[in-house]
Amino acid sequence: MRLNWITLLAAGLAAASTAAAQDVEDWDIDRDPDHRRITASVFFSDGSGVATRCIDRSFAVLLVGLPQAPDDGDFMRPLSIDMGQGRHTQSWLRGEAPTLAFSLMPARLARQLRDGGRMQIYDAANGSDAPLIAIDLPPSPEAINATLEACGLPADDPRDAGRDWVITPSPQPLRWRFAPQMAAPDRALSGRLLRGIVVMSCVAQTDGRIRDCQVEMEHPTGFDLGREALRATRDARVETSDGSEIAPQVITFRINYTRRN
Repeated sequence: MRLNWITLLAAGLAAASTAAAQDVEDWDIDRDPDHRRITASVFFSDGSGVATRCIDRSFAVLLVGLPQAPDDGDFMRPLSIDMGQGRHTQSWLRGEAPTLAFSLMPARLARQLRDGGRMQIYDAANGSDAPLIAIDLPPSPEAINATLEACGLPADDPRDAGRDWVITPSPQPLRWRFAPQMAAPDRALSGRLLRGIVVMSCVAQTDGRIRDCQVEMEHPTGFDLGREALRATRDARVETSDGSEIAPQVITFRINYTRRN
């Protein structure tokens, strides 16, 4: 996937790393009205850092400075995050740069980051007890809320409760009866986009329909992947594995886009 803003982020990291240390006092806010972008970031002298970003109404949280993972051909990277309440394994999207990773549940994670504190990140693939990154994040409700607000996202969301961090193509614990069929948006075709990903949250109804869908994350931005995913979910249906009645519940899932020609 092509990350058009990666050069800007790398430049910001280089500038911040020369002056930052582990006692960073607050997050930096960078506003770029011309590109409809606002970023809140905190970087450290060892090259690690975290950023929340809204660009053109698409929200992202990314980790910077990860050790390079083995290239196993998968564009997902499982990481365990511990912010003082135990480890929680999460699905992350590998960035174009091997030291970057994007959260699949960025708004939920951003709301957790506001309180700051010790953040330890582990490689969930090998189960090592040695963290890949351990940083002390300053609390920053104002900076992070500014990025959420720019994307029209709430400061608090009841959907956060009980939501699984590991996002798969199926809406666990349910399964697809009719999976969403995502077509190629015109912008993806004209831009020759080869692949992308959209993470959705929806409310499953007792009749198997899904309603009140929200785009949690789309990557890359600017190709209308989120808009097409919302359209695709209108005809999707879910069911339980044993045929029992569905209890209304929030489900999360991902839709992978791959260009076939």
